[in-house]
Amino acid sequence: GFQVLDSWVVRLGEIPKGIEYPVITKDISPNSGNWKSDVFICENEEELKKAFANISSPIVQIQKYIDKKNEYAIEGFTINKGAQMLIGSTLKWKYLVKGYYSSYHDVTMLKDFRMRTMLNELFSEIGFEGIFEVEFLIDQDDTYYFLEVNFRASAWNYSSAVAGMPLAYLWVKSMEDGFIAEDAEKEFEDFTDMSEVIDYGKRVEGKMVSLAEWLRDFKEAKGTYYYNKNDMAPFEYLFEHWDEYK
Repeated sequence: GFQVLDSWVVRLGEIPKGIEYPVITKDISPNSGNWKSDVFICENEEELKKAFANISSPIVQIQKYIDKKNEYAIEGFTINKGAQMLIGSTLKWKYLVKGYYSSYHDVTMLKDFRMRTMLNELFSEIGFEGIFEVEFLIDQDDTYYFLEVNFRASAWNYSSAVAGMPLAYLWVKSMEDGFIAEDAEKEFEDFTDMSEVIDYGKRVEGKMVSLAEWLRDFKEAKGTYYYNKNDMAPFEYLFEHWDEYK
């Protein structure tokens, strides 16, 4: 029942028939090619040919590119061959970066019952048990286009832990119990989270906001991916090696 974008999987250099521009190129998997470095947005066939000359993956996914309004990610896990599902958190990006991802998010509960039902049907059909992330693009007319399921823990899973649902622990417990406890999925107030070092590089060094504005957002974020007042060692290490992580 999900809306999807037209896409083609081709050998490097092959241009599919009936392609409509603009398109975006992607590696078929994280283990094929140079992943983010193989992402190109192409407005016409000539730009696609130039992109092929710089892509290292032998197999490439070409997908219709839209001028997105936002992106949307859903974090959760399933057990019992996908029959039971817990949704920890959903994220929308606070700003957009062409060809890249935002590291500053609005975090909410999944409030769309129809989407929850379709996701549960999807995982039941696949028979998947594990932690997942589901990604969507939001078009300017607010259409949600299904992009992919990552059948693994995502960096953004931590947003669920901040909301009181540590997905790795809850998945293991639910697998051992054979069911997801009724109180495992929790209600929570909307909040923001931030991956500090990437966000600083994109918004402060990229001249999108001032340092003062960024510090305000950093202090107001309920979830931060390095800074934790109860365990300062990761942030202290990050601070000492800041330039290596930008």
